[in-house]
Order: sequence, then structure tokens, then C-alpha cells
Amino acid sequence: MSIYYDITTDLRYQQGIEQGIEQGIEQGIEQGIEQGELKKLRRMVRNLLNKGILSLQEIAEAAEVDIDFVISVQNEIQREN
Repeated sequence: MSIYYDITTDLRYQQGIEQGIEQGIEQGIEQGIEQGELKKLRRMVRNLLNKGILSLQEIAEAAEVDIDFVISVQNEIQREN
């Protein structure tokens, strides 16, 4: 005699699904914000590089990023041209 139990109807299962969905939404929002912030920083560094007034170190300090980030944006600009 086999017993059939549909786990999807279990209260704890449903609570786990709801909690997983909430966590997924929170992580998605955080990643969206991070991506948006990264995009803004990249645009800022790009604009400062195009002005040609500041050194790479000064741009890094102004944008509060690592010098490697500034160099990577500079390399992107060079590849585009």
C-alpha cells in the first residue's frame, strides 16, 4: 500500500516558498541598485577622463573608486575609438 502526499500543499513548504520569493526580490533590488550605482560611477569616470583635466589618481579619488576601475574605463574608451 503506497501513500501519496502532495508536499506542495504542506504549510511549511508554502512558507518556505514565500520566504524564498521575498529573499529573491530583496536580492534583485539590491543587485539592481548596485548595477545602477556602478553604471553612474562608470559614467562619471568616463566624463572626467574625456575632460582630460585630472590625472587618473585624481579621478579615482574624486569618484571614490580604485585606480584599477579608472584604468578599466579608460581601456573601454580606447577600445571604442
